[in-house]
Amino acid sequence: MSGTGIATSHTTARPELLRKAADALALRGTLALVGAAAPGTEVSFEIGLSLVKGWTFKTVIQGSSVP
Repeated sequence: MSGTGIATSHTTARPELLRKAADALALRGTLALVGAAAPGTEVSFEIGLSLVKGWTFKTVIQGSSVP
């Protein structure tokens, strides 16, 4: 990886796939959550590696995306 980051979007609202998408990010990558999960759905992230990678997690709601 060049360190410029890889962006990915997640639309399935399946916690295990959201975690895999976060794990696949490059340094300073961005993960955008678009799909809506049921209230109370939780996802765990590994904190140590996340801090080193410096990735961003973004939720996208109506009107917050730029085509």
